[in-house]
Formats: sequence, C-alpha cells, structure tokens
Amino acid sequence: MKFSKAMIAGIQNEADWLRVPAAHYAAVIQVESNGQVSAGLPDSRKSVIRWEGHYFDRRLTGRAREAARSAGLASPKAGGVKNPRSQAARYKLLQRAVEFCKQWGLAPALAYESASWGLGQVMGAHWKAFGYATAEDFVAEVNSGIAGQLRVISKFIKANFIDDELRAGLWSAFARVYNGSGYKKNAYHTKLASAAKSLQAMFGSKAIVAVPDGFLRLGAKGARVRELQTLLVRAGYAIKTDGDFGPATRDALKAFQKAEGLTVDGVYGPQPEGKLVDYRQPGEADIGVPKVTDIDAVKRGVGGGVGGAAVLVSAKTAIQGAADQLAPYADAGTAFQYLQGGLTAAAAILTVAGVGYAVYGWIKARRTQEA
Repeated sequence: MKFSKAMIAGIQNEADWLRVPAAHYAAVIQVESNGQVSAGLPDSRKSVIRWEGHYFDRRLTGRAREAARSAGLASPKAGGVKNPRSQAARYKLLQRAVEFCKQWGLAPALAYESASWGLGQVMGAHWKAFGYATAEDFVAEVNSGIAGQLRVISKFIKANFIDDELRAGLWSAFARVYNGSGYKKNAYHTKLASAAKSLQAMFGSKAIVAVPDGFLRLGAKGARVRELQTLLVRAGYAIKTDGDFGPATRDALKAFQKAEGLTVDGVYGPQPEGKLVDYRQPGEADIGVPKVTDIDAVKRGVGGGVGGAAVLVSAKTAIQGAADQLAPYADAGTAFQYLQGGLTAAAAILTVAGVGYAVYGWIKARRTQEA
C-alpha cells in the first residue's frame, strides 16, 4: 500500500522515538488497519473502530449483562457481536452501548473501553495504562488525526515493553503481546514480517530478521517454557505453568533477574538458567513435561475414543436384544447382524483414533517452540 507524506513523516517520528526501524513500525499499521486513517464520516478526524462485544460482556454483571446480550451489544464469545461493514454503523453501535451504560447507571467509559481504535486498532481498555485521565481523553487523542493515532500505538508498545522485540524483528514475541495468545492462528507474526520487508524501500530502513538463539522469550511455547514456569513458581512467583511464555511469565522472570542482580530483559538465557538451577530437586528431569494423565489432548483422546466406543457398544447391545425378538423373521435378523458388525468396527476405529490423538498430545507436550 501507499502511505501519504503526512503518514510517512509521522511514522518516522514515532519510530525514531522508540528507536525501531520505521519499516517495522509501519508494518504494524499495515497489518492492523491497512493505513486507513479516517472512518469516512462527516467529521473526517474520526478514526476507524471495531466493536468488541466480548470485552463489553466482561465489564458487565448480572441483569445488566443479560440485558446487553439481549440488545445485541455483548456476547461471552469473541466475535459473538458482528461488526457492521460501514464505520458509520459501527459508531452507531458504539453510541448504543454508551446510551445503554447511562440507562443502567454505568460509566460510558465501559463502552469506549470495548472498542479498538485507529491505525493500530488499540483497545480503549488501556487508557489508564497510557496515562490518560479519562477514557474520553483517550478517544479524543485517537480522533485528533494521524499524530494522535500514532501516539496511541507508541504508548501501547512502551506500556507493554515490546519495543525491544519490535526493534529486533522478533515478530512472534511482539505478536504474542500486541495481538494476543492466538496470534499464530491468524499468522499475525508472519504477516508482520512480510509487511516489514515490503515497506523497506518506502522508509529507507532495512527489515531485520531475527536469528533463533535458543533462548526463551515472549511467544515461546512448550516443555522448556513449562519448566521455566515451574522453577519460577518454586522461587516464589505466582504464575501459571501452562507452557505459554506470555507477559506474566516475562514479568516474573524480570523480577527474578532484578532480585538476582542479573540483566533485566525478560529473556531466559544462560544467566537466569544458572540461578534457577538452585530450585531443581536432586535427580529431577523433564520437569517441563506434564504427567501423561494431565495433558488435555490425552484426556480428550482417550476419553473421546473410549467414550465413543462405549456408546456404540451400548447401541450394539440394544440391537442384539431387538434381533433376538425378531429371530423368527430371518431377513430382519440378518439385517441386524450386518448393523451390529458395523458398530463393532466403528467402536474399534473410535478407540484407535482417540488413542492416536492422545499420543499426538503427549509428543506435542514434550516439544518447545521458540519465539
């Protein structure tokens, strides 16, 4: 895509402030909004928005939540409230949510927090972390033009400490925070890398491709991450041992690094690994690999296979009873025998498939994916 001169100048200013390649910064904008500055409304300064009904749902309770769901404003599922195609209709949806809050004696901020705004599609829910006095001040900033929208993107990057990742082209690590834990499903990290490469000439800055170094950081998943989390828990940090290196794991690691007088970068390399070894137990190995019975895929695979087989076996028993009653009718009895035999084969297939899925889950639990 082609950015305007004002956009290019603004991106360059923000990239210089963050000390990141301008092509990297521009890649975020291209992937998030394709550089669309205005919603195309009479007030040309208004930014593009997207309504996130599941965010609104989380901010409500009891009868208010039920009423919002009935009104088509909230949903417990992401994407449960469909966004209209036109920005004008999306702003009407937002205004409905604002009026809903007023009717229920709630702060309109709940509505502004539940939309993503501007070139970087930043959620309004972050306004406090960015230092704004009110959610309305955040909205005013985003709707002030290109410069305001870019400032909000930069504030998100700074507030979430992912400027280093953006600078180094660690796209998985950056995407894990900017886009969320499901970033790989939408190939968000690869889209960023591709966009940065395509924007090199426009911004006169070379896109950096990070080289794997064997260290663990934001975006990593698997056995080694779970091992790190287990050791951090033993060291006194309250985090989940889910094998997902997210912001909570990074922050706990940084706190540990600071306490131990190490370089505080939230990266699990030789230094923190050498300190956390003290929290291992004698002879302990593979602490990052969960017990077979604790792996979700194993539970679902074995449970689904055996459970499905059990249902079919029950059906087979019922058919046998019916066949006995119809024994005098030879043709009917033969038909039931064929059906019974088919169910036996189906039960075997279900059991094998379930166990196969369980084995796949066990193998996957032993792997580590670097960011």
